[in-house]
Amino acid sequence: MSIKHLPVFLLQISFLLSCGSDGPKDTAGDEMTLPPSMREASEDSTQIIHLTATQAENLKIKTMTVSRNKAQYPIAVSAIVEPAPDHITILSAPIEGVVVKIMAHEGESVRRGQPLLELESLEFSDLIAAFIQNRTEENFRKNQLQRMQSLFERKIKSRKELEKAQTEYERARAALHGSIARLLAVGVDEPELTEWLNNTRKHPHLTVRASMDGVITEHLIDIGQAVNRYDRIGTIINPARVMIRGYVSPEDADFIAPRSKVTISLGNQSTGSVESSVHAIVPVLDAMNRSVTVTCFVENPADWLKPGRNVRMQIQGVTPEAVHLIPFRAVVYDGTQPVVFVQKDQQNFEKRPITIGRITGETVIVTGGLNNGDRLAVSQVFSLKALSRLSEFAEE
Repeated sequence: MSIKHLPVFLLQISFLLSCGSDGPKDTAGDEMTLPPSMREASEDSTQIIHLTATQAENLKIKTMTVSRNKAQYPIAVSAIVEPAPDHITILSAPIEGVVVKIMAHEGESVRRGQPLLELESLEFSDLIAAFIQNRTEENFRKNQLQRMQSLFERKIKSRKELEKAQTEYERARAALHGSIARLLAVGVDEPELTEWLNNTRKHPHLTVRASMDGVITEHLIDIGQAVNRYDRIGTIINPARVMIRGYVSPEDADFIAPRSKVTISLGNQSTGSVESSVHAIVPVLDAMNRSVTVTCFVENPADWLKPGRNVRMQIQGVTPEAVHLIPFRAVVYDGTQPVVFVQKDQQNFEKRPITIGRITGETVIVTGGLNNGDRLAVSQVFSLKALSRLSEFAEE
């Protein structure tokens, strides 16, 4: 039936329905026959849509060839910016003391080795005293050894006496090195050691210095405050390199591997982005949101990514096996059944049901219904769907 006769056909159907008999109609002798265009659809659960030459010319349907390959597709997840582990340091005092001076404050940029604060400490005074004493003892034992060596060469002292002097010097030398090591461990540098030996420093003030370049982001002490050994008193962050922590659903995590390509962006309000790759995938679910944590590192010289900020992470996922991957625009739904249109020739398309494994943004992984080499319509699919519905209705 041609489309131009459809209105007349509809009027005839309405008339027959309104004038139907009240009694039951015997249909035992009638044989239900399907139009030729529907027999194949009934047998194969498909339908052929025939286009006229004019329709084919006007629609200009674009197609693609279906093939089975390992598919790459983007996985978009939420993420948060954190300082890189080697670009953050916790400030603390290595000994007990009282804060007597603060030289840098929250929000200020500091350089490695720059003085941040000073502590007055009796413990530090004991370390300085032990250092000066051990240095004096080491000098004394060294002179004694040199004198004993001279006497031994002149056969005035015995070898036993020389060996005893040697042992006492080594003991004094070890004690001095121990004192120096303890002072270096609490942050004293060699110029300060020289100042103590030369008696140019009078007060037992320990200087706490910055251990890295960065910005003070946390400041937890005031002048006059007593601090304990290794109490947290502040934080320095160097934002030149940050870590991005993304949260991926367990289903999508199966398609991500270390070194997968990652694109970081600030969201829809910004067109800027930065490229990276997956550094690590945590093999257990995050307790808070039941997701898989994926991390990557980004060089951030312009402080574009601020630690603590939420960002968008797009990961290039790869299917572990070869699949049929088609554009989402090629799929329409017949009720709840997804279908596509496979080109048989220039004017005939087969409406074919498919099984979808996963919808991934603008693409669809198809697990059933397609074959390698199928020519799939990727444009005008809603027009083909409308024509299929019209064809079904006209043939009824």
